[in-house]
Amino acid sequence: MLDKITKWIFYTFSFLLPLAFLPEKNFVYYFDKKIFLAVFVFLLFGSWLAKSFAASSLKYPAGKTAKAVLAMAAVFFASTAFSGIFGASFFGTPLQADSFFSFGLCFLIFFLSAAILENEKEVFKSIKFFIGGSSVLALAFLILGGLALAGQKVLSFGAGDLGQVLALVFGAGLTALVTVLTLGDGRIFDQESKLGKSLNISLPILEAILLVAAISFVDLRLTWFLVILASIIIFCRLLAIPASKASRLLVLGVFAASLFLFFFGLPFRAQFDSPSLPNEDLSLKIVQGTLMESPKNFFFGSGLTTFPYQFALHNGGALNGTIFSGIIFDQGAFGFLTLLVETGILGGIAFLILIGLFAWQGFKLLTSRDESEKATLVSFVLVYYFFLIFFFFWINLGLLVLTFWALGMFAAAEKQKEIIFTGKPELKKIAVAMIALAGLTISIFAIYAAVQQYRAGLALQKDVQNNLDEAVVQVQKATSFWQQDDYYVLLSSLYLKQADAFLKNRKDNTIALSAEEQAGLKKIADQAVAAADYACQLNSKKTSNWQNLGATYGNLISMFENAGQSGLDAYDKAEKLYPQSLGVILGRAFIYEAKGEASKAIEEYQKYLNLIPPDGQEAAAAKTKIEQLNQAVSLSNSVAPVDSGNSIIPNDIALPTSTAPTSSKKE
Repeated sequence: MLDKITKWIFYTFSFLLPLAFLPEKNFVYYFDKKIFLAVFVFLLFGSWLAKSFAASSLKYPAGKTAKAVLAMAAVFFASTAFSGIFGASFFGTPLQADSFFSFGLCFLIFFLSAAILENEKEVFKSIKFFIGGSSVLALAFLILGGLALAGQKVLSFGAGDLGQVLALVFGAGLTALVTVLTLGDGRIFDQESKLGKSLNISLPILEAILLVAAISFVDLRLTWFLVILASIIIFCRLLAIPASKASRLLVLGVFAASLFLFFFGLPFRAQFDSPSLPNEDLSLKIVQGTLMESPKNFFFGSGLTTFPYQFALHNGGALNGTIFSGIIFDQGAFGFLTLLVETGILGGIAFLILIGLFAWQGFKLLTSRDESEKATLVSFVLVYYFFLIFFFFWINLGLLVLTFWALGMFAAAEKQKEIIFTGKPELKKIAVAMIALAGLTISIFAIYAAVQQYRAGLALQKDVQNNLDEAVVQVQKATSFWQQDDYYVLLSSLYLKQADAFLKNRKDNTIALSAEEQAGLKKIADQAVAAADYACQLNSKKTSNWQNLGATYGNLISMFENAGQSGLDAYDKAEKLYPQSLGVILGRAFIYEAKGEASKAIEEYQKYLNLIPPDGQEAAAAKTKIEQLNQAVSLSNSVAPVDSGNSIIPNDIALPTSTAPTSSKKE
């Protein structure tokens, strides 16, 4: 009974996984995917453990693929452990797909896929459920997308997973469908009744139409390119074995249609937000700079989720003269380059070994005359499709899980080991029980952590644009759920806005502040500094945290005796992490102005001019500021502080609101 329950949980997971990609109007629902994955994976893990102990045996994969995945997991954990920011690298932010937590879910779903599915029929059933889920997703997406184009605000193309990611899922569904029909058992349903036979003919046609239409609607050429490569692999296999003419014609038809759509596309398509990603040359520059930085980075990388910090450190101001000035990219041009930065040479080698072992075993399957192991062949083509994505696309959590879900089904046919508890010494039983208890404890902790991240994200989504006090309460609530540096940066900004609003709302600003008002304003200022400083403690490798601390001190320079120097010290630390940051230079110039050190402020503006195009608006504004400061210097040997308006100037950070996730962020 427990065995059946475990398998049906897995089949349900296979069906629902594509549906987790449907975009939402509000990006907080993107967090649902991490919750969904964590709960489902650990529910499946718990069910598998219960089934194993009820049967007094523990079966697990022990083939070459499983060993390669285990080695990859070990290297990734070492990279996380040596990152210097273990918590941030392990969990990441809710929107980061390259955290160890995310990869851990993938490694676990691989293990469960390989351990739970025991025969070819069960593998086929899982893949068919995935095809069904992909088709339902395509139908829902086409309906919602059509309504959105008609003006109905039911879908945000830029929220949650981007349209490009959806297209890749649809392409995987189409690839799986074609592979099942040609290399598999050729059936969607097992029934031999007239209804079953009719559905086995009509349903694949309907699913293919939905998937092709959805891919065309997004119009991501990469999807058609991957389908073309998968079609070539399928056709090569059909040439190696006796195959029906219908199967070969089907694959050739898919190949020809994909080739046409790759070059020409269809007239009906939607516009989707595209993430900002560095090009290959700049990504390779970040890889080289990171690996050469230290022996630790060479072998283990800078740690998972740390690509943004390495980009800031090694980009050399490449974007300062472009519209992307100030942007810090979260990932490289595609997944493998990101992994090289974050996990080093060992991580890259571990990943390539995994792909190499998989490709070698798949090559033997493709060229063999043996017509058995059809399910392994089908899962091979699907994994081949997903692995290619790592060399053309960025890392996405859902696509990661799909990759290891399919890889586990491929590994299910490999060597399996079994521990039988019956008749074993009691000490061994107790040891295994303790291991199981530890696994369940880790599962509960992981689910709790994911839920806390989710609750923190929900707290930030309340619309409080016009209520500063309520906004502060909501961000404080978020920090009570999850200690994340971004939340404290936002909190410090809100405190500054409160202080600024306090001054602006006074009835008569010509009257000096009373002792009570000074105490209240000082309390808000202390809270702003404390929040900004704590963000730096949580993540000392993020340049924007130190830059925010510098800006906070700069805005409060009239309220703290050493605020100016503290702000400059913070900017110095930010500059070490981002040597070519324009924001750091301008922030330092502002502090020098406020302190009355015009000559030093001029030096900073000159640095700024050397890093930007000479004929833009920014350059003109900087030159004007230099002229003003030079005039002030000529009037007096002791320059009074330049009047910059109110002594408290809020940082330019928005209040919490509904925002689509992006793959890059501003300084």
